[in-house]
Amino acid sequence: MKCLILIYLLAIFVSTAYTLRITDCQVVILGGSTAAFSAAVASASDGVKTCLIEPVDWVGGQMTLSVPAIDFSHGEYRKGNRTFPLRKYSTMKENNTPSFYEAIHLSPDTGKCWVSPTCYLPKVMLDKAFNPMEKALSATLRVFRNSVIKRAKVEGDTIKEITVIQRTPKASTKCDGYDKLLHESLDDWYSESESSRFNKQVLTFSDAGVFMDASEWGELLAVTNAPYLQGIAEKFDGDTSGQGDSVCGQETTFTFGQRITNDTVKEEPNPYPVEHPEHYGFRSDRKWERVWTYRRLKAPKWSSKAQIGDITSQNVDEGNDYPFGYLFMSKEDALKSVQRDEWMGGVNIETIRGAELLAVGWHYWFKNQSSTTWGDRLSLAKEVTGTCHGLSKVPYIRDTRRSIGIDDFVIKIENLIGDFTISPVAHVFYDRVAIGNYPCDIHHMKICKYPPHMKKYDTLPFFIPFRAMTNKAFKNLIVAGKTMAQSFMSNSAVRLHPIEWSSGTAAGISASFMIKNNIKSTREVLDRIKDLQQVVAKYTPIKWNIEGKYYPQE
Repeated sequence: MKCLILIYLLAIFVSTAYTLRITDCQVVILGGSTAAFSAAVASASDGVKTCLIEPVDWVGGQMTLSVPAIDFSHGEYRKGNRTFPLRKYSTMKENNTPSFYEAIHLSPDTGKCWVSPTCYLPKVMLDKAFNPMEKALSATLRVFRNSVIKRAKVEGDTIKEITVIQRTPKASTKCDGYDKLLHESLDDWYSESESSRFNKQVLTFSDAGVFMDASEWGELLAVTNAPYLQGIAEKFDGDTSGQGDSVCGQETTFTFGQRITNDTVKEEPNPYPVEHPEHYGFRSDRKWERVWTYRRLKAPKWSSKAQIGDITSQNVDEGNDYPFGYLFMSKEDALKSVQRDEWMGGVNIETIRGAELLAVGWHYWFKNQSSTTWGDRLSLAKEVTGTCHGLSKVPYIRDTRRSIGIDDFVIKIENLIGDFTISPVAHVFYDRVAIGNYPCDIHHMKICKYPPHMKKYDTLPFFIPFRAMTNKAFKNLIVAGKTMAQSFMSNSAVRLHPIEWSSGTAAGISASFMIKNNIKSTREVLDRIKDLQQVVAKYTPIKWNIEGKYYPQE
């Protein structure tokens, strides 16, 4: 009996990773988003020791993992016979973060797509821009890849430490650990025990001056039980009832790449059941060729038609957008998983599974819709995603858990819209630290009922205030990207690449400002907001250049 007990205890010791305590990070960023990487680059560039926790092995969030086509603002804003060229202003060098502008020009437009002036192969962005940025900052920036948060320790209004699970793929594991679909792998990611595919290391980050939630899933907000918004259950932007649904929001999408080869390709039949085939189709304005060239990443020469050698990225409404389930658990269920120490992202595995299978089905459906001979030459371009199966490592999301800021501050839709004939910019916050522009864009789920006001709105060039980067419960917590304090409607306009990069940069500089000035609370930063703005303006614009004039005019 004693021998059996010893063997059992030894097995537990061998299979469970020991904890490594890390105490030399001044700023700890829970990452996975475009905002997370830009925040890390900014704070590290400002001389502060920064640790970035990345859930996968590629940094950059949506810029490398899901949507390698920069979503600048669309076209023009029209009123009567007057137009306001939003695309022109949003693409101007003066209105973009310099590090962002540099990155997209190091990864030139190779796709000749029509959704954006810049469509590129993700690995090119990594190799030419992001990895060199990280390497240049090696003295102040450490990136912990393949790492997810498991739990947090708080004392009163202060986050004291977070515990992270880092996985290292074993030699026998294919595709650097991305051999299985996410719904088959997620429990392994969050387990502290070694598995057949991964070795594990438990990391505890403590003694940091600032913790930042720039994650795609708002996980630090959830595991600390911070006040946050989720889905359409809120009292903002015209809904005064307070009634809504925290498990209704925007569609989730697993993206993937496709290529056209010179020779015919033999692909095995769809290995998964085709779920919801009634969902597949083309909008009236988008036929096969239009979908193919929409987010085309590589093209031998310019053409509005598909051609041999093309590589495209699929992220399509009525295609691989998944409208049949929300990604996130209810707030109540997420809290229960935290309390039971069973945290696995607080997401709905069945939604992940359904979205992945829908995406695989869309690949097969789409290739069979070609009116030419391309169908026999079309296959998954797995190098676009870096996975064995061809789907993105994590889903593209459009909304997530969102902070509630100091004094219940939340960016509202009325802060982003206006009449350009009266003012060329939206509401000017006194504590503005970033800028952006994109129309409100909601991808509606089929299982949800949305209030009438939740629709598309054109926005003016807008500003993001520091208060949106705070949380009312924790003085040393900063948020960036989709996790900022913003309403559901506002998030639908703030969620795109240039704006995430801008807000992430501002959040990173705000964190370094707190460290370098020994500021213990985000509320204290507001007392020195002019000083912060002077520093932020060195890294990212806080004014808009409209026809050579800067707004606000002060």
